[in-house]
Amino acid sequence: PALNLACSGLAVGASKADWLRLAEKAAAAADPDAARDLLGAEETLLTAGVEERMKNGLAALHDLFAKAPALGSLIDPRQAGGDILTADFETLEPWLGAVLAAAESDTETAEMAVAARGMAKAAELLGRRFTLVATNVPFLGRGKQHETMQNHLAKHFDDAKRDLATAMLRRLLGFADTGGAVAAVTPQNWLFLKSYTKLRQRVLREMTLNAVAALGPRAFETISGEVVNTALMTLTAALPPSDAAFAGLDANAGADAAAKARALSRGALSLPAQTAQIDNPDNTIKLDTSSPHPLLGTIANCNQGIGTADINRYVARFWEIHSTSKGIWSFYQMAPNKVTEVSGCHSVIKWENGEGSLANSSQARICGQPAWGKSGVALAVTREIYRARYFGTLFDCTMGALICQNDTNLDAVFEFVFSDDFVDEVRRIDQALSVTEGSFLKVPIDLDKYRNFDSALREEMSAEVNESTQWLFDGHPARADAPLQVAVARLCGYRWPRQTGSSFMDCPAVGPDGLERHADADGIVCLSAVAGEAPAHERLAALLADAFGPGWSAARLAGLLAESGFAGRSLDDWLRDGFFARHCKLFHQRPFVWHVWDGRRDGFHALVNYHRLAAPGGEGRRTLEKLVYSCLGDWIGRQRAERDAGTEGADARLAHAERLRAELVKILKGDQPYDLFARWKPLHEQPLGWEPDANDGVRVNIRPFMTARPLGARARGACILRATPNVHWRKDRGKEPAREKADYPWFWSRDPADPAHETDFPGGPHFDGNRWNDLHYTRAAREAARASRAEERPAAAIAGRSGGR
Repeated sequence: PALNLACSGLAVGASKADWLRLAEKAAAAADPDAARDLLGAEETLLTAGVEERMKNGLAALHDLFAKAPALGSLIDPRQAGGDILTADFETLEPWLGAVLAAAESDTETAEMAVAARGMAKAAELLGRRFTLVATNVPFLGRGKQHETMQNHLAKHFDDAKRDLATAMLRRLLGFADTGGAVAAVTPQNWLFLKSYTKLRQRVLREMTLNAVAALGPRAFETISGEVVNTALMTLTAALPPSDAAFAGLDANAGADAAAKARALSRGALSLPAQTAQIDNPDNTIKLDTSSPHPLLGTIANCNQGIGTADINRYVARFWEIHSTSKGIWSFYQMAPNKVTEVSGCHSVIKWENGEGSLANSSQARICGQPAWGKSGVALAVTREIYRARYFGTLFDCTMGALICQNDTNLDAVFEFVFSDDFVDEVRRIDQALSVTEGSFLKVPIDLDKYRNFDSALREEMSAEVNESTQWLFDGHPARADAPLQVAVARLCGYRWPRQTGSSFMDCPAVGPDGLERHADADGIVCLSAVAGEAPAHERLAALLADAFGPGWSAARLAGLLAESGFAGRSLDDWLRDGFFARHCKLFHQRPFVWHVWDGRRDGFHALVNYHRLAAPGGEGRRTLEKLVYSCLGDWIGRQRAERDAGTEGADARLAHAERLRAELVKILKGDQPYDLFARWKPLHEQPLGWEPDANDGVRVNIRPFMTARPLGARARGACILRATPNVHWRKDRGKEPAREKADYPWFWSRDPADPAHETDFPGGPHFDGNRWNDLHYTRAAREAARASRAEERPAAAIAGRSGGR
């Protein structure tokens, strides 16, 4: 017998009018001897009603399979309203066969007939009920689905639309006859994610669960990695009896497909009651029996954080921002990256007291307010579930803030959450790669056990924070994880947040520590003796001696240099060759002490406090001018004198220094490509020359310094910074809302492959909102935009006064 096999994803491939001509050919094929005229074939006993019935059937097929390439077996003829095929498959098949036999010389007709036969068979199979449906469903998240599929799933499978896999599970249940079975490999997440609560309610109340085996990642022999997190289950399409229980098996721990196969055949089974799952929070389907202890959600809440939709604009590292910008920026905790007391406390967010563009953006998701100002636990929602303290600040959507409803339970909750038991309990109910905040609250907690738990956890958490990349650090080199780095920052005049008046839970602001007298007045520290100042290594050594007090010695310095990879070398060597590369790495490739040089190891070197270079009110420009004309000018004068005196190497040093001066002057002027560009500012607000805004961040303001190159530089990416930070200006993720072309031409149809679109791009015909960062606008273009804006304002003011009268 022929196989009951059909492809449900074939495209129709013809217009409906051409498709319906098959009906006429079917009538002709049914009685080739029938008389024909301009109106078609006359009806005979053989052809009576054929053409009309064929048209009805073919029209229904065409409509049903118009979107077949996008929907495939999601197509359900019964959802279109009863028996969609006026002429069923058994009737259509011989007519289409006759058309096929009569169309030997008509290839186009034959192809349509073949396609129609296949679709009729597919429709017949898709409309059937089956005793058993078994498959590994296709996995595809909603964000990657075609719009046609998204709309179809939203209309027909709203409770399962987040993934094609769960929608297919619903479709499989529609295939099953009453009492029939469905066996499927699906994602695990529909068993516990809150977004699938309605789907679980439908399954638990209308179907009978037979078995659920959590397989986890690495369950397929041909798919590696952690991406696909699966479960194997069987269900019966029948209402569950009151005493229904299903076989539960946890094979998540299996290292590969073979290990999971062994667990399936030999693992310990649990027998959870199906009705008990309805009583679980959000109807979560759990494979183990209920714990006698209360759920964490009865004594605590877990909040999701802020989603900005434009992290490069609204989120920065705290060392990028001036201490005077407190009304603009708020401290912002990110997800921890390890299990420790302090982690993720390195960022700030442009919150503007809740009155700025972020809070009013339709693209942002502002969450977490109930946790602000409270102490708790920061939970990473990643697979590792790292934990750290939460300090009551605004926080990111990549972490959950766990807050106790009553402070009397805080110690017990801390002990439990920081234990391995917590992770084990979470993974019993939520095996997703990204855990939802609600899942943390569904785990049981033995309060008596953890109230009496004897550990030094809380005592350890009162220790001083020594990580210089956390805003809780007090800024003292002797207590730092990187003493030399912190000492250089202090020498250049940088101060950590707690030194400028900021305080945090259990971490109050700190007063002067005596090292302030070493800070350079203008934030420029030259490595050689320049402009009447001692060389940097002597000044740094004096600061370190004060910081470490009686514990300071040559041996201690040698130890610090050895820890920095400079064993047996001098502090000057480390400053010239080691400081800046390590500084960039330690501070997330957003350096705040810039090492400017002329390309020669024995040439001009200066450490410059970025906050002085980017200071407002023209101070940043004056700082750069001092670097160019005072510090570098003094060095150039000395090299000229040494050249005239015949000192060896002075000619080369002079040439490199003069090239550096020329590059810095270009930055001062802002000529393309040495210009500053922030894609979120309109063209008339783009700076003219070196007018940096620290609120734009290091990524924007460092571009001219990474563009300028020293004399004779050959290495790719070499620039006038001693090492090249890993900073790029590629297109950012996301799309901008509608913008005026005159103000934001770069959001209008820019083609990055077109060289003409790189400089002074005027905007194309269509708004696309692509977030480009690598554009350049000449000073003339910026000045023209400012002039045009200035002309518009008086005109608007006059119109306003006229309207008032």
